[in-house]
Formats: sequence, structure tokens, C-alpha cells
Amino acid sequence: MTRSTFKRKIYNSEIIEIEGLSIQIDYKKINRIYLKISSRDASIKICAPLKTNSPIIRNFVNQKLSWIHQNRQKILQKNLSNSNLQGKIIRYLGKNYHLELKSDSTKPRVEIEFDQFKNSYEELVGSIFLINCDKCDELNKNKILEKFFRDKLSEIAFQFLEKWQKIAQVKVEFLGIKKMRTRYGSCNPRHKRIWLSLSLIHYKIDFIEYVIVHEIAHFFVQNHGQKFYAKMDELLPNWRSIKNLKID
Repeated sequence: MTRSTFKRKIYNSEIIEIEGLSIQIDYKKINRIYLKISSRDASIKICAPLKTNSPIIRNFVNQKLSWIHQNRQKILQKNLSNSNLQGKIIRYLGKNYHLELKSDSTKPRVEIEFDQFKNSYEELVGSIFLINCDKCDELNKNKILEKFFRDKLSEIAFQFLEKWQKIAQVKVEFLGIKKMRTRYGSCNPRHKRIWLSLSLIHYKIDFIEYVIVHEIAHFFVQNHGQKFYAKMDELLPNWRSIKNLKID
């Protein structure tokens, strides 16, 4: 397995479930199936040749299930021992927040408290509270916080999607959110599918909009040549300034 394999162009993606495991399948112009477990969050990714059918992939995974479970457990335990959310500074929509634990009589959840007197980049602008999570281990705290960020990003993204489908006169068939190490977004122009990186929740809301417009522009022009930038200028004339000011 080579790192370059996972950096190659993705022509289609899907998520499958096998024995409680969520596995991302990326279809690329390659000759064999590759498997990778992220050392960051123990997520599972497979790169498969373009015409590989589902039974072949499932059989491939089933043959490696013991190895997958063993290595995921090692990664999760290591990350758990190194994790300490309490007291962290977390960036949310381009602003800094202090993470705090709080208790009340309801179920575990996340809330944000904004401090209007601290609104510069260098200072905190409020607190993100993990409520009733004091008895959760660090892994479950991370999961609760991640779900909150995923839900918020999805809410923002679909609002922008509704706006830009009308402006660009295009129908987006699917919009999903996943963790990406090197990209803010990706798309499949043929199937009108867009993926956004979960990390976008840390950036300005204008930058989130820019990424969505960027991916929609690829429905019309698939490379990054002059025609693509002309399309971006047509759709979002100030996209360059937005791209360079991701955070207030």
C-alpha cells in the first residue's frame, strides 16, 4: 500500500456498514483494493478499482475483520490516553471558544455561550459547554462534540446549498460530511455529489459558502483552469478575498 494511492482522484464514494463498522469506499483508477485505518480517529477507508462490485469489497473486508478490529482497538486506546478535552480552546465558525464541562438534569449535549465583550481573534468569544458529560470518558466526549459540529455544519451547508442550486441552476443529488485530511471539499460532477470536510466547522461561515460554490463550479468545469476561475468569478465575484480570509 502506498500513500499516493489514497491521494489519487476519487471518481465515486459510498459508505457501507459491516458488523457495526462504517467503511468509506473511494473508487479510483487503480488495479487492486487497498485498506487504511486512520491513526487519528480509527476510521476505515478503502480504495477500490472503479468497477469493483459490492460483494467483492465485502468479501475483502470480511477476510480482514480480525485485523481491523485489533488495530482499531489499539488506535482508540492510544487516542483515549492522549485525549484531554477539558480546558481546550476550540475554534468554531472562525472564533475561539473555551471548552467547559457543566451539569444539569437533562441528557448529555453541547451548548454555546457567546460573550459579546470578547470578539477579537486573539481573545475568547465565549464557551462551548459539554453538559452532563463529566462521567463520560474522553472518547465519548469527543463523539458528542463531533456530532454537534457535524449537525451544525450540515445545517449551514444545506442552507447554502438551497441558495446556490437556484443561482447556478443545478441540482445537487447528494451532500455529505466526512473527515478529510488534505481537502475542504470534493465532488463527483457526473453524479452531482458533494462531500464537505468536517473541519470546515472551524472556519468562517463565508468560507464554508465559498467551498460549496467551488464544488458546484466543478459541475461545469472539472479542472482548475481559466474556465473554472471564470465560472467562479461569475458565481461568486469576491471568492478570492473570501478564500484568503478563512478566519476573522
